[in-house]
Amino acid sequence: MFEHTLKCYFTFHYVTFLHSVAIEFSAMGKISQEQRKRVDILKELGFTYEKIREKLQLKGRSSAYYVYKNYLKNGNFHDAKLSGRPLKLNDRDRRQLQLCLLRNNKTSIAKLSAIFNSFSDKTVSQMTIRRALYRMGYKGRAAAKKIFLKYQQEDYEQHGLNSVDTERHPTGKNRVQ
Repeated sequence: MFEHTLKCYFTFHYVTFLHSVAIEFSAMGKISQEQRKRVDILKELGFTYEKIREKLQLKGRSSAYYVYKNYLKNGNFHDAKLSGRPLKLNDRDRRQLQLCLLRNNKTSIAKLSAIFNSFSDKTVSQMTIRRALYRMGYKGRAAAKKIFLKYQQEDYEQHGLNSVDTERHPTGKNRVQ
């Protein structure tokens, strides 16, 4: 029993430690260029990393260490270039795609791909367009069809219901107010 409790205790604290390290790494990316230069100056003056963190009000304990370490390694304060394959669509292409989408929001992905490929010098697959739209915040493609109030009212009357008195439609949909 004691061993199990001890194991849970250490597991919890290890996970908490890993989480705090992840937060520190993510906080490091938010340090401005001026703060990065000040880290170097303060370190050259002989300040400890903890004192540098307090003086510059950095979030993570090891942020100053990693900034200084990267400066010694690279010779500058800039973030390293991200690795990986570059995106097929640049900002201008994404704006053009969004414009095509806004002109007719009920266009399928296949038609949208054909329209985009017709005026663009790049040939882009449907999956690339779907991924770009998802990154722009468009989760689904087709706009929802709205039932006209007249037809919904007829549906109520067919079931012998009065839409004013009922809270829910017999099919389970909320009534129109």
